[in-house]
Amino acid sequence: MNTEPLPSPDEARIVVQLAESGQADDLEPRLAAFLDPYVAQGRAADGWSALTDAALALGRLNVAGIFSGQQIESNPGDHNARFNHGLILSWAEQYDAAQAVARELIDDAPDGDPGYQLMADIAQTRGDWQDMPAWWQKLRDNEQARLADHPLGQSGMRFLNQDHGILHRFGETATQLDPYIKMVKLSWLPAGNDRLIAPSIAVANPSYLSYWADFIDIVDDPDEINAHIELANELRIHTRFFALPDGQLVSKMQGQAAVQAAWQSAKHPPLLKLQHDHRARGRDAISQMGVPKDAWFACLHVRESGYLRPHEAEIHEFRDADIETYLLAVEAITAAGGWVIRLGDPTMCALPDMPQVIDYAHHDLRSDWLDVYLLGAAKFVLGTTSGPTPVAATFGTPVIMTNMVPHGERGPNQRSLFLPKIYRRREGDAVPFSEMLEGPMRWLWNGKLLNAAGLEAIDNSPQDIRDVTLEMMARLGDGFETSDADEALQQSYRDLFDRSDDFDTGSRIGNAFIRNYADLLQAK
Repeated sequence: MNTEPLPSPDEARIVVQLAESGQADDLEPRLAAFLDPYVAQGRAADGWSALTDAALALGRLNVAGIFSGQQIESNPGDHNARFNHGLILSWAEQYDAAQAVARELIDDAPDGDPGYQLMADIAQTRGDWQDMPAWWQKLRDNEQARLADHPLGQSGMRFLNQDHGILHRFGETATQLDPYIKMVKLSWLPAGNDRLIAPSIAVANPSYLSYWADFIDIVDDPDEINAHIELANELRIHTRFFALPDGQLVSKMQGQAAVQAAWQSAKHPPLLKLQHDHRARGRDAISQMGVPKDAWFACLHVRESGYLRPHEAEIHEFRDADIETYLLAVEAITAAGGWVIRLGDPTMCALPDMPQVIDYAHHDLRSDWLDVYLLGAAKFVLGTTSGPTPVAATFGTPVIMTNMVPHGERGPNQRSLFLPKIYRRREGDAVPFSEMLEGPMRWLWNGKLLNAAGLEAIDNSPQDIRDVTLEMMARLGDGFETSDADEALQQSYRDLFDRSDDFDTGSRIGNAFIRNYADLLQAK
């Protein structure tokens, strides 16, 4: 067997840059030199895959589409590679070509998932939410047929689809597992033997995943994974969309809201609770950071795009916010006697030095288990539409979702508050709430589509964020009083959601915020 070393990532980046520049004379020998070691090992498709990954890391979507197409030519039977090629084409806004790939996958494997899933993903990227339920129905029909045809499926064995990002980001772990398990416990779904294949390399937060072992069988031993991987594919089920008791298929976010409303109505507690030894160990850790033993703390997480690849950041950066706009709220918390522990990762902007504030995102003690402790033990979490917020909610920690987009989301439960971003037209006028909550705009996840529509997402002001933080502290303290006029504004906002067939979790838009933007309730 040929053991010639494979080219380095730096070599892959050079090939991508030459392909982007169109310097064919320089590209051809460099490309051949890169691929030759792969070809010698009978792994030409892996060589094209490495180049595709390098192009994505550099944000060169058109080049990535060319290389992923070559990968398919090297191995036409690889449906996963064809699926990924279609995704890349959709990210590059080559939607017709992406849909052609999806249709080929459907024609080749009408009983398989990749073609239908690709169609659903393309619809989401384009903002065509009205098209997605039809593709979800195809996926669900296939899922139910697989379970019905297999003896173990008939007996209730199911594997949650680990390809849906359920492991790679712990916010996804929360937003997929929490509603699914609640649906089973409420008998919206039949009880069964639920399993999740969880290779360690794919798990974003092992400590958090371990908490779900009380509800599902987590298969993480390498030998067991190898023994179960084919069965997991045959008995896989989907958790990126959900079926409600009436048969309606809804998005993950809508399903989460619907089941949470029913869960609260039945007065069930949160599914997760910090283990005693975890709580004690976490308290010792933050004491090492300087937090007194008897002090309370709030967590702060403000979304940034440093952890995303360029093409992902371009789509999602409209969901980001500026940490500087949270400093008034931080000062309000510390003035009330609390400490603030800022969560995140080292790619994020550093906080300025402030009393009773710990920039844990840049701290040496940062770890998976301590992330979980902080979110489960905080008095509340001040966050954005990002992973830590739903994780905190699974422990019952009150949350404030600021700078929230898309507008179809609300806070995760009745102990939460939220502030949406305001959309503004290029002409300068703000979009009414009714328009933000109607049609595809209410589930718009692609910031490029927002820009194409001539709209700009306006961040919450420092005063808005401070006011909702003061409201949360008052609600958790001696109480928060509202007037009849305030409650009328809250109801007017909730009525807009009722019109758009969404589900009420009992969360509230910030009191001062809706008062300040009451004109957007009336505008047409």
